[in-house]
Amino acid sequence: MKKTIIVALFLAMCSTAFAQDKKFSIGFGLGGSFASSKFEDVKQKGAGVNGFLNFYYNVNSKLSLGLEYNGATIVIKPEDDMGINFEATGLSSFSAKGLYHFSENKVRPYAGIGLGLYNVSPGKIGSGENFIEFEKASSFGFAPEVGLKLGWFQIAALYHMIPSVSFSDDYNPSYNNFEIRIAANIGLVSN
Repeated sequence: MKKTIIVALFLAMCSTAFAQDKKFSIGFGLGGSFASSKFEDVKQKGAGVNGFLNFYYNVNSKLSLGLEYNGATIVIKPEDDMGINFEATGLSSFSAKGLYHFSENKVRPYAGIGLGLYNVSPGKIGSGENFIEFEKASSFGFAPEVGLKLGWFQIAALYHMIPSVSFSDDYNPSYNNFEIRIAANIGLVSN
C-alpha cells in the first residue's frame, strides 16, 4: 500500500512538472514568519510559522491571477518584555493575487502582489493572574512577493503590510510580516 501511494505521488509530481503549462494550478506549502508591530513608541518583534493554500488561473505563460489563504502563528513581544508573558498571535489573510513570470523556462523567477483582508488574533499579555486579552480584529493590507519556480517546486519571499488594525478606539497598531516559504504546485486542465 505504501509503495502504491509513493508511486502515485511521484507520478502526480512528474505530470505537473510545469504547472504554468496548465490552465489552473493549486499550490500549498509552509515557511517561517518574522513579524513586527508598532503602536506609538512601542515596537514588538517575533517569529513563528506559516502555511498557505492558493489557486491560480494562468492567463498566459507569464501572467497568473488567483486567490490565497495564508495563516501564521507568531510570538510577538516588545524587545524589553519586563518578565511579562506573551501568547502566540494569529495572523491570517484571504487575498487576491497576481504573479508575473519573467521567463518561460523550467526555472521561472517571478514577482507579484497580493491585496486582501487580514485578521489579527493577539494572544494574551500579562503576568501571574493579570492578563489583557484583545478580540480578533480585521484590516486590509497588501503583500509584495518575489520567488522562483523550479518545475512543481517553488520558493518565495513575501512582505505582508497591514497599516492599521483597530482593536479599540485607542489601540490600533500596524503589523508587518516577512515570510520565507516553500511550496508544491499542481497543474490542472491542459491548455
